[in-house]
Amino acid sequence: MHPNVDNGGASNNAKQDKGKEKEEGGENIDMTIEELETKIWKDKMLLKKMKLERIQSDNKTSLEQLKRKTMARAQEGILR
Repeated sequence: MHPNVDNGGASNNAKQDKGKEKEEGGENIDMTIEELETKIWKDKMLLKKMKLERIQSDNKTSLEQLKRKTMARAQEGILR
């Protein structure tokens, strides 16, 4: 039993374990091009939907602010 051999073997096993963790914890590397293209397409559609929802929300907020401003001006005119 030589201490250097045991340490070297342990570090080799540790390196192999780290490699396995990366494969298991990472993305699926075995994706085909078609699967990747489908995923990209779905992500683009989701992004479009989210942008559209944000624009609609911003428009709704702007409309509500405009209504509040108009009501405030009307109330000021009545109080004068």
